[in-house]
Amino acid sequence: MRIGVVCEGPTDFHAIEGFLGEALIASGVEVEFEPIQPNLDQTLPSAGWGNVFSWLDRNPPEYRIRNYFGGGLFGGNLGRTKLDCLLIQMDSDILGELSFCTYVHENYKYPVSAPTSSADRANEIRKILKVSSRFDEMTEADISRHVLAPAVESTETWCVAAFKTPTRDFEVISQEELVNEFMSALEISENRPLKDSYNNIDKNPLRRSKFCKVHKVGWARVVDGCREFRLLFNDVLKISKI
Repeated sequence: MRIGVVCEGPTDFHAIEGFLGEALIASGVEVEFEPIQPNLDQTLPSAGWGNVFSWLDRNPPEYRIRNYFGGGLFGGNLGRTKLDCLLIQMDSDILGELSFCTYVHENYKYPVSAPTSSADRANEIRKILKVSSRFDEMTEADISRHVLAPAVESTETWCVAAFKTPTRDFEVISQEELVNEFMSALEISENRPLKDSYNNIDKNPLRRSKFCKVHKVGWARVVDGCREFRLLFNDVLKISKI
């Protein structure tokens, strides 16, 4: 199975490839992930929700279907091996931020809300991705090959879930608590001394890649403790059986 990934940044790709990949392999699915956005070959690939929207705007439905799924009159796909699905990821921690709400309203005419429950926050991101991906211009068959992956509150939540035991509802962790939970996991994983608290999440792609490779064995805790990851896993698993 080949999955094209459009996500906010390289750390998100490493989490998707590590935890989702390991979950699929454990289910008997041979999987390969193609990083479409960001371009990991760049020395310093940028990250952020704007990159996801920019890619979707530059690659409208007709182009995506023709060049990534091998559809259209000529069935060409720019020399690529055809993808089984396109996974589009975005964090929910951006909800409520003025710049994000303004951008979505001005570009997609969608009024963003900022619900409090983790499930509602994921659903809000899902709605925004449907609008920005232009689902209304696609057939049901083509929509089914677009897998929307809201991460609550971010893919760092998956990292914490893979590292921590016992399992709990990890998607209720947010803001400063999530920063401290993730950074503590990262520091312990690397045998570094812990701080009392952390101001920011380290987004170094090399550190994240190593962390996800080491802790992908904890994929079952991510499935059990992160409802939205579990839904993502089940969606991809269904596609793999078609």
